[in-house]
This record gives sequence, C-alpha cells and structure tokens, in this order.
Amino acid sequence: MNKLLAIQLQEIRESLKRHNNVRKLVCLDLGISQKTLYTKIKKYNLAPIHSRNRVFDMERMVSLFKEGYSFSELGKVFECNPDLARSRLLDVYTIKDYDNQLQVNKCIKSARKRKGTISTLTS
Repeated sequence: MNKLLAIQLQEIRESLKRHNNVRKLVCLDLGISQKTLYTKIKKYNLAPIHSRNRVFDMERMVSLFKEGYSFSELGKVFECNPDLARSRLLDVYTIKDYDNQLQVNKCIKSARKRKGTISTLTS
C-alpha cells in the first residue's frame, strides 16, 4: 500500500468515526462521491457492516472464521442468526476465497475433535 492510499484510508476512518458511520456526511466532509466511498469501504474493509440495525465487527468475525469457527458458533459470539453471520462473511469474501476458507475450517474442526480441544465460546 502506498503512502497516499494509506493517508486516504486514515482520513476515511477518522471521518467515519467523527460522523458515526453516517456515510452521506462522510462524503460531504471529504468531498468524494458516495460510490467512491462505498467502493473504498468494501475494498479495504474500513467500517463495520450494518445489518438490521446491528453493527458487526467484521475484522473480529473474519479472524474467528479463519480460526475455524462455524456459522452457529459465530452466531453465538455475535448474538445473531447463523445465516446472518454467513451473509456478512460473503460481503467480505469472494466466493472462491470463502469456499477455500470453509475447507480450511473443516480441517481445523476435525483436528480439534481428534485432539479433544473443542471448547466453549466466550464473547
């Protein structure tokens, strides 16, 4: 990532925080179009994703998913329906990367079962 892009992303993060993720105000503040803002937010995962008045910490959700958490486990951690957790992850992942991660999760889960290390979740 070049310096200019890093500065732009930091400005967007700060503006999102200042305006409580009200993207229309962020666009006015930064002087960019809504399309540009939405593209950068999605491409660089800059803001939590809102869904039915819920805000999810997508970095945490993705990291837990990469650790092998299932959708039902993610649903428990984020207190939501497992299908909602799945759809939020599909907003972040491309289909190919998502399918690859599901295969990795199956391997992690079977390794845990063999070792007897499946533990209860804490949020």
